[in-house]
Amino acid sequence: MLHMLPRLFQASETVIKRGSLIRLQFLQGERAALLVGAKSLKESGNLAKIQNFLSKAKIETTLIEGISGDPTVNMIRTTVEKFSTLQPDWIIAAGGGAVMDCAKLARFFYENPDLDIADILKPFSVPGSHKKIKLALVPTTSGTGSEASHVAVVKESNNGHKIPLVSERFIPDLAILDATLTVNLSPAVTAYTALDAFTHAVESYCSRANNLLSDAYALMAGRLITQHLTVSLSEPRNIKSRENLLYAALFAGIAQNLAAVGGVHALSHALGGKTGFPHGYGNAIFLIPVLTFNAQNSPRPAQFASETGFSELQELFDWISGILTTAGLSQNWHQVVSETIKTELNTAEIAEMALNDVCLRTNPVKMEKNDVRQILEETR
Repeated sequence: MLHMLPRLFQASETVIKRGSLIRLQFLQGERAALLVGAKSLKESGNLAKIQNFLSKAKIETTLIEGISGDPTVNMIRTTVEKFSTLQPDWIIAAGGGAVMDCAKLARFFYENPDLDIADILKPFSVPGSHKKIKLALVPTTSGTGSEASHVAVVKESNNGHKIPLVSERFIPDLAILDATLTVNLSPAVTAYTALDAFTHAVESYCSRANNLLSDAYALMAGRLITQHLTVSLSEPRNIKSRENLLYAALFAGIAQNLAAVGGVHALSHALGGKTGFPHGYGNAIFLIPVLTFNAQNSPRPAQFASETGFSELQELFDWISGILTTAGLSQNWHQVVSETIKTELNTAEIAEMALNDVCLRTNPVKMEKNDVRQILEETR
């Protein structure tokens, strides 16, 4: 029953301001593990900044780099092994959702070595506490909201299933949101990560589990994104707009914590699991058809559109399509996946994976297999 109650979880400390990365200089501890992605953080010079601040804090830092794609069980185990050797006081993850989720999961399993993924599949079923190591999350995109979310996604290596795991143990001790880390994002990544946050907002607002608090956070997020995403695309170095998108991702992540999401996420998890398709991009593609489906039997999608400044739902759809066009993004997933995957792809199998996704439980309208397959074909 506990997982059915709306509960508000947030980082113990959240810092949001241009230049707030300097907060790392004031951490207390002896050793830190720093998790980052492939190359972008290093190429932008921001990795050197992070390492410099940690050096000034007199914290011995070990870099764990090259984390990309959704965390797999093997990736998490490898990271846990490194933690066992390092025995850090802090785990610091600077990157997108995959890097932050990997840090959340690796910390948990490092501190609970006797448990396995299967032991925590039920939401809020994670036992024990996590006071051995502090966790700091530093997002470099304005989308996943992982720095605020009690969700971490793991991908099963054998079948590609993406499993959202839910626990208050995944909430960080410190979240640092510094807009200077996002100004070098490409238009495509800027667009689909912001639409990822927008999806968290609208789906939590439409969720079967929505409440007044989740609605408030969702609407704040939705309004900020509709006001500032276009500006960030046309003026990439506009710090004010970039910062507002970070606020939006944070608010949307909290809304997701309170009310969960729905069919868009179920479809995106399934497609990403089979093809490696970027999660935020999948959300952006499936958002219009899922909202169209839900609006047939729920007033909530139209209400969200109205509350975020649109005269009708179709105007919201036109705005989403315009964002994708401006960023040079296709609205058809099949055009994006590799030629190899195209020849092997089975939409019936993807639909079945989506139907088994926990996110579908809170979609405002029940979706059957034919409904899911139709959306997959429409966006193919």
